[in-house]
Formats: sequence, structure tokens, C-alpha cells
Amino acid sequence: MRVTIKSALKSASVASALVLATAGQAWAVPIHAQWSGSGWDTHIDNLDDEYPINISIAEATGSFGISRVEISAEFLAEDPNDPDDTDGIVCDEGYDLLLGFVYSAQVLTFNNHDQLFGASDTGWICINETTGKYYGMGYGAYVDGTGRFSGSNGIWETTFEGMNLEMPEEVTGLKPVGFRSITGKLTGNVNMHGSGTD
Repeated sequence: MRVTIKSALKSASVASALVLATAGQAWAVPIHAQWSGSGWDTHIDNLDDEYPINISIAEATGSFGISRVEISAEFLAEDPNDPDDTDGIVCDEGYDLLLGFVYSAQVLTFNNHDQLFGASDTGWICINETTGKYYGMGYGAYVDGTGRFSGSNGIWETTFEGMNLEMPEEVTGLKPVGFRSITGKLTGNVNMHGSGTD
């Protein structure tokens, strides 16, 4: 199941990259943002590996009057024989768990309520299972949007970090929901097809 999902997503990423390459970047403009917020785990675990889909919601500042970032992500422990996202990644000392992206989607919302949509299946996260601290990086593509971002495409990269704010079930007797802090920086380029740049 893991191989099938990753293979399908890689095919979609390759197709997106080809579209971006042929579309031209005549109207591409840089985009950047800083964001901070919180996140939690959902009850959906597509791979049945105890790493469920999680949701993060953050306030943001940056290009085009960005005001909010919402992210859905699912991670998996990489197969050592096919490391994909984690190939060459060595976590800092104390970060004992390394996971790769299965899939991540994001919605960037701007002050005028325009939205820009992003997707990714490439990235990684390092987690300190004792302290709950984590950090990571993701890479992806813009795939559409609304308002001035309708029909847009492009590429993005984000770095992020945070801390799990719940004590483990062994300590409290309560099942945690993975509530955590998260903060990050986003950079990239968006091709708005001449729709204007605020």
C-alpha cells in the first residue's frame, strides 16, 4: 500500500513539474511568508502505521497580504531500501525519529480572501520523541487558486518547527490528540498568468 500511494503521488508530481516547465515563467513572481500557529492529529490513518493525517492552522505575514496558512499532512517511516524523501537526511542529535511525507496539501489565504493552493509528496520531519520537539522541510507545487491566483502554478519550499504540547498516554492515562505548536517560513515562485500582482 505504501509503495502504491508513493508511486501514484510521484507520477502526479512529475506531471505537475512538466506542466510547470512548459507553461513558462513569464509572469512568475517570488512569494514568501512567515507563519505561526498550532496543529493536531485527525483520526484518519491511511497507512495504518500510527502516523495519522494532521492539520495545522497558522496566522501568516508576507507577500500579497497573506494572512493564513492551513496544512494537511501525512507522514510515514521510510523504507530503508527505498528512502525517497529521507535519503541523505541526518537528524540533529536527540531527534530520534525521521519520517517522510506521504502527501501534504496547503491553502494560503490572503487579506482580500483570494486563495492559493499547494500540494506536495516530498519532504521530511525529525522528531525528538522525549521532548516532543520537531523540525522539517517540505517542497511542492502551487496547483491553482481563486481570485488573482485562479489558474496559477509555481513551486514552493517550507521549513517548519514546533513542539508537541501533550504528555504521553502512559503519563496521563488519556489518549493525546497530537496538539502542538508550529511555526515556519515559506519561499517560492508563483506564475499568475498575467493576472496582476497586488
